[in-house]
Amino acid sequence: MEFRCAASRFEAIDDGHVVGWLDFEQEGDAVAMTHTIVPDEYGGRGIGKALTAHAVEYAREHGWSILPYCTFIQAYLAHNPELAGLVPQSRRAQFSL
Repeated sequence: MEFRCAASRFEAIDDGHVVGWLDFEQEGDAVAMTHTIVPDEYGGRGIGKALTAHAVEYAREHGWSILPYCTFIQAYLAHNPELAGLVPQSRRAQFSL
């Protein structure tokens, strides 16, 4: 599987097909991650988790803070507390982090 950042979403690509995407909006030096979508026919293969991990790492590499509006991303960050520092301290409670 490969990943790419295209316009305002990250995409998971498998065998040339988009099998999942994560929508985001740039807000200054922060990125608001709003939706993670994996169509039913691709579900259960860990695509959402891999896509989220890629998007979070991409944000970290680019020095972006994360605003995890998507509940899937909130859960991912809650299960990986070492990544909580990517969410601005003043906004962590808003996202239950």
